[in-house]
Amino acid sequence: MDRKEFFRVRDEHFEEVEPGLRSARPVTRITPPERRCVHGYYTMSPLSADGSLLTWFEFDDLHPNRDVSREIPGRVMVGRPDGSDARPVAEVSGGSPCQGAMQQWVGDTHRVSHTNYYPFSESGWWIEDLDTGRTWHGTRHMREVRVADGAMEGFFHPRESVHMEAEEEGRSLAPEEVGTEIRDLDTDELKLRISVADVLAVHPEAEQVQRQHMTFKQTLFGPLGRRISFNFSNAWYARHREGEQYRHEKWIANGDGSGMRWLGPGATHPSWHPTGQYYTAIAPDEEGVERFMLYPVDGGPARPIGPDWPATGHPSFQPGDGRYLAVDCRDPETGHIFLRLFDTRELAWEDILVAEFTDYTNASGVHMHPAWTPDGRSVYIDAAHTEAAGMYRVDLF
Repeated sequence: MDRKEFFRVRDEHFEEVEPGLRSARPVTRITPPERRCVHGYYTMSPLSADGSLLTWFEFDDLHPNRDVSREIPGRVMVGRPDGSDARPVAEVSGGSPCQGAMQQWVGDTHRVSHTNYYPFSESGWWIEDLDTGRTWHGTRHMREVRVADGAMEGFFHPRESVHMEAEEEGRSLAPEEVGTEIRDLDTDELKLRISVADVLAVHPEAEQVQRQHMTFKQTLFGPLGRRISFNFSNAWYARHREGEQYRHEKWIANGDGSGMRWLGPGATHPSWHPTGQYYTAIAPDEEGVERFMLYPVDGGPARPIGPDWPATGHPSFQPGDGRYLAVDCRDPETGHIFLRLFDTRELAWEDILVAEFTDYTNASGVHMHPAWTPDGRSVYIDAAHTEAAGMYRVDLF
């Protein structure tokens, strides 16, 4: 299917929610228009597991930010699911324009984890227990947190790349020195470490890769605690320098780090399918077309979702069996951002909402970041990168 035609929004049946925002489903504005807020990330529900509390990030800067690499001060907020009774949990000096402080709930508790996202050299993490007032804190950049056998564990990725100069020592980092880690957050016990050297030892293209500035990104816990995944990439280095070919790859492994498996190039906006049977990402199919791809964790060939659906945005699977896929899109003709719902069982799709705004953080993309409620009935979306500045809940079922 022609990509430009496929991503033209079909909004003939939409009704106006507020100026510039039209929808085919009920929409609730969660944060007031005078505050600019984001809920976090498409793989992390901002709603607590018991459905009683919501967390988000509120920026000090009220204007949409065009520089996604610049830190913005703000605060982690908590309130009721409709945004009422909002209160600050923590002040943050360096939030991300797209994810805030990567705020997320810790398992089924009322503990909120968040990071100081920028500057990278000062990354740190905090966990606030809303019931007891206890706080945990550590250094390094924590991407995700989970509860395993009653213990909190964090998945960390490095900010360094192999061969980049370690400023404090004036030397290059060896492949053994750059790694991703899982640690017990109470004791700081190292549970797992995978280094660049470990990946190179099983990499099918190790001879070429070992000369590149590789590191780890988007470290993710799989459902049920059985597997993990990460992107193996030189993006932080190659995007801002000439002379090195860009490399961004998908890898999965067992929860103990064994059985590392290369899933090939291309790893845009990855996630785990809620059933745990697939790792998913936007990646090229056999014909080089960017698709929503499913990678069976037990082996077997990858396959695209849908008969001829090209991919875009941040694909977010409905909890449970993952039947529905909520994706933020951008109309290539108007530039308007919109929400599309794919039915992966019936192989059909429906446009749900359109925001006639400009996403300042990306000239051709979108950062609406649809994130499902745990019951799979609604999604939260962001418009903080636009004139709307707010955060909304869209009731789908």
